[in-house]
Amino acid sequence: MTAESSGRAAAHDDRQRFALPAGDTAAGRSQPKRRPPHRRAGNPQVLHRVAKGVATFGISLVLVASGYALMVSKAFAEVVFENGASTAAVALLIGCFALPSSRRIALDTRQHLAACVILLATTPWTFELGNQMNDAGIWIAPGLNFVFEILLAIVIYRRLARRSVATQSQ
Repeated sequence: MTAESSGRAAAHDDRQRFALPAGDTAAGRSQPKRRPPHRRAGNPQVLHRVAKGVATFGISLVLVASGYALMVSKAFAEVVFENGASTAAVALLIGCFALPSSRRIALDTRQHLAACVILLATTPWTFELGNQMNDAGIWIAPGLNFVFEILLAIVIYRRLARRSVATQSQ
């Protein structure tokens, strides 16, 4: 019985302890310090890097699609535009942002172009493989090409970053 009464007292004390004051705060009592969160200093190069990245992806998309249209078939070029503009772009973003920021910033435009071209060149092949597996009744096939493209983008960017660090140190 005493444990029950002490439990009620403790719960009542906790409610009072965590309750905000209802009226005016008495003089001498500290007021809560409310400040806005710290803002990062604006980086004017971010917009420039984003525009350069979008342009690099667009150039690589056109390069790979026209290469497939000339060498393989028009259908492969269409798959590059359809699938590349959506899943490959997201996979490239995930692959790039999987790097630490210092390595990501150290990459130059040529390395981003190489990553885009390599990933976009594999896009129709993974898409066709996923369609064949889906037709065969494998339930995981529809998302397999996207997962593969993400993993491939991560590997590509890690290798490019490692290569750039090795060339900078020499």
